[in-house]
Amino acid sequence: MFPFMNSLYYTLKDRKSLKTLRIEYGQLVLKFVLRMFEGQIDRRGEREELPKEILFESEQELLKRIHEIKNELKESEWKTYRTITHL
Repeated sequence: MFPFMNSLYYTLKDRKSLKTLRIEYGQLVLKFVLRMFEGQIDRRGEREELPKEILFESEQELLKRIHEIKNELKESEWKTYRTITHL
């Protein structure tokens, strides 16, 4: 686990399942990291794939990308499930 990590959770209703997206971001030593976990909830249970990870040199770059992702998800009807900030 990282020293501190913020988490965003999104869901998207599909025909027979609920798609999930968990986004974690924060500082890792001198870099800033963004991790995205795609998953699904259906009658067989919950599944989550390995994360996609992107490193940023500055916090500003990271926050700009988070803002872009949030806008993209909102436009494609993903719903915010919950937001958690760890200090």
